[in-house]
Amino acid sequence: MDVVIGGEWESIQTAMRLCKQGKKVTLIAPREFVFFRTLTVAVAAGDVPFEKATLPLAPIAQKYGFTLLVDRVKTVHTHKKVLKLSKISLSYETLYETPTCEPLAIEGEDRALNLSHQPGVTMLLADKLRHITQDATIVIAFGSSRHATLCMELALALSKKAHVILLGPQEYKTSARQNRWEKILNRRGVTCRWGALPASITSEGVILEDGALMGASLVVCMPACKNETALTQPQEPTIEGYGRYSFVRLGAFAMAVPYLATSLKTLTVFAMKMRYNLLKRGI
Repeated sequence: MDVVIGGEWESIQTAMRLCKQGKKVTLIAPREFVFFRTLTVAVAAGDVPFEKATLPLAPIAQKYGFTLLVDRVKTVHTHKKVLKLSKISLSYETLYETPTCEPLAIEGEDRALNLSHQPGVTMLLADKLRHITQDATIVIAFGSSRHATLCMELALALSKKAHVILLGPQEYKTSARQNRWEKILNRRGVTCRWGALPASITSEGVILEDGALMGASLVVCMPACKNETALTQPQEPTIEGYGRYSFVRLGAFAMAVPYLATSLKTLTVFAMKMRYNLLKRGI
């Protein structure tokens, strides 16, 4: 029996591909659903309900014929080929584990909302935004390019609710794509500071690496992963069987036209909902 560990798209695709090869597959996922991370901004802004940004795994498992276990792996005994889960132990022949991002630790990060963690953090962000006033300051910090687009879209969405300060690595400023984004961000009143990354987070705000204190009412962060450089390019997942209307292609189109995506908010939300409906219909 082949075992796939993970609840993101890469793991689900691996399980689907192995099933098509006629293998017996078990997918171990931490949740009963997969979360559309490209809809994080829409969920946080209240444009899309959290339920509409998720897709249950059970129908996918039933259609493709793999076994779904909602659990977490505690230990892996490679010499015995046994997985110890929180509830049971499981034997395997081949093990597939999608590389996961282990964020760098930041002192006091429990005072911030880390979007790299559980999807439920997005709901916490949406709840806090309901109580944010116009004179508040929101600090959004990202550590690598895999999180850049999401954080910049979030900064644009939140700029209507409060003053937003966007922090990112110095290396990211040199890209031509970033220059286009920065013009849009500045036009919306977002303050961009490159090379000013948080060293710790306090109840008063963010302490930068140079020791300066930046006051903030709310801090949202997406730290870089361990052993990852600031400009690491993320590998986009490829979903089989959806042709030119695939989730990834539609997502790439939305990201490739930042001027359209930022100036026509209604059209952007509509495209996100269409992506979700097409994928749900295809599966």
